[in-house]
Amino acid sequence: DIHSRRLSFAEKTAQLELTLKQEHVTLTYLQEEAERLRTQQLEAERAKEEAEKELEKWQQKANEALRLRLQAEEVAHKKSLAQEEAEKRKEDAEREARKRTKAEESALRQKELAEEELEKQRNLAEGTAQQKFLAEQELIRLKSE
Repeated sequence: DIHSRRLSFAEKTAQLELTLKQEHVTLTYLQEEAERLRTQQLEAERAKEEAEKELEKWQQKANEALRLRLQAEEVAHKKSLAQEEAEKRKEDAEREARKRTKAEESALRQKELAEEELEKQRNLAEGTAQQKFLAEQELIRLKSE
């Protein structure tokens, strides 16, 4: 009876030692797994922080690109307005030049007409003077007869 109790005690002890070893192996595995998960979590947090920094950097670049695009659009708009103004001034200058040319042509035509009229008046005056001279000559001749 004692022998069977000892045997039963030895079996139970062996079984408990085996269970203890299994639990120790399980505990070691769980500790290693927990450490691995902690390491993974730290790496994930570092990767997340790095990704957030990278995202912030790209957002800054996108904002800078947007700012530059808006600035370029503003410059282009100003250039467009300046070009429109320059074209308007050019058209105004061309219109004024055409008016001036027409006025000059008109003045030249008026001058030509005035010169023609002056020439007619001179010719008329010469003709009248000639007639007066002839009439005076005729009068002198008639008086002398």
